[in-house]
Amino acid sequence: FGSVGVYRGNLQMNQDGSKFTYAGTSGSGYALFLYDAASGKKQIVCEEHGKGRYGAYSDIHAWPWSPDGSAFLYSFGDKLIVQSSDIAKAPAELTPGINAVFDVVWLNPDEFAYLSYRTNLCYARKTSDGQWQPRELLHAKGMSSLAAVGGDTVAWLQDQLICRLNVKTGIPITTNTAPVSV
Repeated sequence: FGSVGVYRGNLQMNQDGSKFTYAGTSGSGYALFLYDAASGKKQIVCEEHGKGRYGAYSDIHAWPWSPDGSAFLYSFGDKLIVQSSDIAKAPAELTPGINAVFDVVWLNPDEFAYLSYRTNLCYARKTSDGQWQPRELLHAKGMSSLAAVGGDTVAWLQDQLICRLNVKTGIPITTNTAPVSV
């Protein structure tokens, strides 16, 4: 990992484990790094000088890679960024709010869902012109532990229940909803 002294959050690996992203300290602040295990090359994808907004150590967070390894997600400040694995290509940006993203799951290489502020279930899909179109699906308090369940359904914990929703139709799936003991 080179001279990175402090890591923040989890490493996020692509499907075959050949590349991964992580947040950590850089020479002048905090950065999101992309590491290629085959070549041993480490690149800075995004860098923040000094401390983040409101004195936080960093506003940079690494999120999962797409299932095919063609893109990865990270958040920085108020942006959720979809970055091609070829970081020379311009990224796409969604704006959910400052430090708003709490969990992200990919459904397929062209669709992902995320929790914003733990109160909004959101969905983004890539349109035919290559743009990412976000949409809020549900507003409720206390959502956590987002998971993909098949190609068009997500599940999460809320009020000690497992909740599921079809992201394409926006219709809640009530079967097999079970209490969870905490």
